[in-house]
Amino acid sequence: MKHPAAVILLCIAALTRTISASCHEGISPSAPVYSLIERICPGSSGNFIILIDTAASGSFFELSQSPDGRISISADCPVSAAAGLNWYLKYYAGIHLSWNCMRAELPTELPPVPTPERRTTRSQYRYYLNYCTFSYTMAFWDWARWEQELDWMALHGTNLCLAAVGSDALWINVLHRLGYSGADAADFIAGPAFQAWWLMNNLEGWGGPNPPSWYIRNTELQKKILARMAELGIEPVLPGYSGMLPHDAAERLGLNVADPGLWQGYHRPAFLQPEDDNFQKIADIYYEESEKLFGNARFYSMDPFHEGGRTAGVDLEAAGTVHLRMSRRLHPAGHPRVHLLRTSVPEHLPGFFLV
Repeated sequence: MKHPAAVILLCIAALTRTISASCHEGISPSAPVYSLIERICPGSSGNFIILIDTAASGSFFELSQSPDGRISISADCPVSAAAGLNWYLKYYAGIHLSWNCMRAELPTELPPVPTPERRTTRSQYRYYLNYCTFSYTMAFWDWARWEQELDWMALHGTNLCLAAVGSDALWINVLHRLGYSGADAADFIAGPAFQAWWLMNNLEGWGGPNPPSWYIRNTELQKKILARMAELGIEPVLPGYSGMLPHDAAERLGLNVADPGLWQGYHRPAFLQPEDDNFQKIADIYYEESEKLFGNARFYSMDPFHEGGRTAGVDLEAAGTVHLRMSRRLHPAGHPRVHLLRTSVPEHLPGFFLV
């Protein structure tokens, strides 16, 4: 019987900030919302007034009718304004946007908003996606499909989202710095449809190797995804480092690793023991290479020991302490790095806040 999964959020203190502050400097916070309107309702952005108050406290949107007949949407950030747009389309214009249809045809005269309507949420973070989705559904998405999904996120108020595209390219660079050849590094990385289970430490190499063009393609795609997230005010959750290494790391690198065993008949990657003096060094290499490719993030996600990985010989409390120490290392913007750890072994992080 599987243990129930525990989702563990580390280092929560000092996180409060306005989501829209992540938008690119020099760009009006309302501009991304007008662009979104044009993508889903071509030619209709002029029928709306988008007002973003970045100094407002709490997440909200308010719909009202301007004197000239346009629909006014006031909000604290672009994501909230997009959610307000979706509310208007659904409950005033009778238009339902879905994954199957993200286009709307608005009438020349928009349905009115007779009295102002304000909606709020107490949820500071509205999180979206897990690793499995990236292989079940998104493995071969191009920018056009991702652009549509990012619009869908904003329309539904998502402001925190797993962003795992390009993790394979990151690992190529990490392993290169650890002394692996390009071919050996590529043998470690799973094919596109299996990378979720590779990132969750279930298998390695299955479905690969991938051609070099795949890593170039994914790197550029991830940069577009992250840029659009920043415009809309959606914070990315990048894959973090939890100790995963190729199965031959002990022989090749002389590291102290544990063997997590098999998963559905597949050999799991090795798990670097937290007491190994090289753990922090390799983690630093990982985050340095992540920053080079994709910039900084406040949130990082990982899923060690997924679905029953063997923990024999692993000091779980020490592993938790290492992750806590890494999470407390300051983000360049002055905010602590936050590790979102999903594990079926709750004792991995004894005493930490569970959500």
